[in-house]
Amino acid sequence: MPRYIMQSHAVDANGKAIDACTVTVTLAGTSTVAVIYAAKSGGAAISGGIVTSNTSGYFKFYADTADHAATQLFDVVLSKAGFVTQTYPDVHIV
Repeated sequence: MPRYIMQSHAVDANGKAIDACTVTVTLAGTSTVAVIYAAKSGGAAISGGIVTSNTSGYFKFYADTADHAATQLFDVVLSKAGFVTQTYPDVHIV
């Protein structure tokens, strides 16, 4: 089944990159961890539905239609100590 990418940058209120930001992905409106992957094909699912941004604040992950229906929405939460947590609800990926 195909995988679809979600990629973005974690930034603060001033647009400055947030490195090592924790990005948590759940099924929209729930605390259920989403099944996500680090690569477009192959490999195991990422444990806990969590990825981390790089030094430029960039992060990416993939969702697979074998795991989620095309209508599934996701909540993406960016968090790091010292920064205001940012929640992006109802994100469409697949």
